[in-house]
Amino acid sequence: MQKTLTARVIAEAAPPKSGERVIADEGIPGYQLKVTAAGRKILSLLYWSPIEKGKRRRLTIGEVGAPVTMPDGKTATLTAHTGRVIAEAARGLIRAKRDPFLERQIAARAQEVAEVERRAKSKAAQPVRAVAEAFLADAQERGLSDKTVAEWRRLLVKHVVPVIGTVPIAEVGKADALAVRRAMPRGRTVLANRVQQVCCSLLNFAEEERGATPNPFAVGVRGKNRWYEEVETREPFTREEVGRLFAALDAEHDVDRGGAVDAIRLLAITGWRKGEVLSLRWDAVDFAMGGALLERTKTGRSLRALSPDALALLQEIPQRGPWVFPSPDDPTEHRQEVK
Repeated sequence: MQKTLTARVIAEAAPPKSGERVIADEGIPGYQLKVTAAGRKILSLLYWSPIEKGKRRRLTIGEVGAPVTMPDGKTATLTAHTGRVIAEAARGLIRAKRDPFLERQIAARAQEVAEVERRAKSKAAQPVRAVAEAFLADAQERGLSDKTVAEWRRLLVKHVVPVIGTVPIAEVGKADALAVRRAMPRGRTVLANRVQQVCCSLLNFAEEERGATPNPFAVGVRGKNRWYEEVETREPFTREEVGRLFAALDAEHDVDRGGAVDAIRLLAITGWRKGEVLSLRWDAVDFAMGGALLERTKTGRSLRALSPDALALLQEIPQRGPWVFPSPDDPTEHRQEVK
């Protein structure tokens, strides 16, 4: 259907029951109005690209009544008149061997790149303390345990922010890393290593803002991300010690199953962290599958296999609420300690 796309024609164009209705303009080749079943009225221009031969282009001008950018750069409302002005200007570009669709794409891409660069510069100017808050919020969203996030916050607030909190994240360098290291309490080598690891993760989080700047905290002893060599002070249980432990547990008077004694037994059998055992819920245990799904651990969500001994122990514990090891003071909460 062809008509001159006047204000009256556009206003009287009725929407179809389904699909879309197209009305082509008689005066401007390719200029048309599309009316959707929902009642939207969209003006566009169809043409063959003068640059990419054989390419059929559709330059969407916009929806009638919506704001639109005119050829002179000013903003106006899209009407029958402004639509014809834009269509005529686009036809002029085509006659000049230019492709308005491609030029619009190039301009939009340049605007996107400029916006990304503007945001990167803005973020790069953020001080360490501000980026640290975003870093901790991201860790929370990624499912790290509340205990881990709280410890990271403690280390950053106590040992990092007072030293380099006001330094722009993009400018953190070796001198700042050295300042944090020198500010650590004397002799607290393990603590210093933990602070360094958190700082390294923080700067990795801000990698986009820092660009190609090296991470000054990503250096360590023997290829590890730590400032100091750590000497292992713990010793593994011997078979004899494990036997003595279980003998002592068997001798311990524990009237109700599911108390501290059973918690220690499950700790010894599984090797889980204490918090993981004490906060274990019955709905996380799948006896048929032989495992447990822990929603929040130090490293996030974790599926753990349970040995036959662990399953047998759990089957002997009566279910007295949601927790495998309920608190002796408040059964609605889980046990906090095994002392």
